[in-house]
Amino acid sequence: SDLVKEQEYKIERMQSKLPDLMGYLLNAGGVKSKSSSIKYYEGSKGLEQVQLNTLNAKSIFKTYEIGYMTEYVSMEFAENMRRELVKRKLISQQISNMRVLQDFTKVEGYVGKYWNARYVDKRKLPINVELAVYNDVVLIYDYLAQPFCVEITNIGLAQMQRAIFDFVWKSSRRFKYNGQFGTGTLI
Repeated sequence: SDLVKEQEYKIERMQSKLPDLMGYLLNAGGVKSKSSSIKYYEGSKGLEQVQLNTLNAKSIFKTYEIGYMTEYVSMEFAENMRRELVKRKLISQQISNMRVLQDFTKVEGYVGKYWNARYVDKRKLPINVELAVYNDVVLIYDYLAQPFCVEITNIGLAQMQRAIFDFVWKSSRRFKYNGQFGTGTLI
């Protein structure tokens, strides 16, 4: 029918424009509308800036993590961030595919009080990039090959990602911390 052909034509046009749109979004300094914005960060300095931005969290900072922060920033920077999180009393919840946690910090009072991690089996939920949510912000970043981060500010997206995270958090396995610096075993 004509209606089906018209819809197929519209889909083809949108698909042909998508690469140009993504290129624009990723190469622009940022894209803004009244209620949303997208920013793109590159390299270790870009990821440091993204971490500094998380200090603006008004409540719990929630992350699907693939590794430790020191895999993409210096230990000095990471420890300063952790001290600042404790000072501001900001709580970080992290879900990971890591079955065992090793000591990763020397900041007293951080692990267990301001930082908590849980485990989810990678067969159920493979975590291949980091995704985080705080306030109205969703972060998607990777540091394994070419470090980058896309920072999306959007109320609806952040609410949805927070709800999905909370759902996974409730069904994930807790860690018992063996000391105050990060070592943990699954309960």
